[in-house]
Amino acid sequence: GTLVLQRDRKSSTNIIFFLLLINFILWNTVSYLSIQNFDLQLRLLLVRIILFYAVSQSYLLFLFVYTFPKKNISLGKRPLTLISILASVVSILVLTPLVFSDLKIDPIKQQATPIVQPGVIGFALTAIGLLSAAIIQLFKKFYSSHGFEREQVRFLLAGFLATFALIVF
Repeated sequence: GTLVLQRDRKSSTNIIFFLLLINFILWNTVSYLSIQNFDLQLRLLLVRIILFYAVSQSYLLFLFVYTFPKKNISLGKRPLTLISILASVVSILVLTPLVFSDLKIDPIKQQATPIVQPGVIGFALTAIGLLSAAIIQLFKKFYSSHGFEREQVRFLLAGFLATFALIVF
């Protein structure tokens, strides 16, 4: 990520890619920490932070797909502003008890499970919506591009699908 950013610090694609990699690292680190045997309140906070990074990950992936391989974000100012506000509001929402109010311990498995609240619907719709829009845009770019750009999009599409297949399955 640092090498990509150093190559062209003014490229929106490179900046978003760098931020996305930092987000992946932080998300994985917090995910690991959340399964450690800390007290319940700390684990609850870590689970909420995982969702925070998941929202920002979806947002950054969406922006990256809409920008790649250009230097500037090709999304209009109004949609970009609305999507940025939505992602920001949901990012704050997931840090509150409106999404996960507490953790309960399964007496048999000795595992902590979040107590889900209605705010999780906002998280799910936002994350799934942004990722779905990114996948649709990637396929559109793939079918409308030619030559070297099509190869770039093909690799991006393959990497995108493989990454999320590994996360989901």
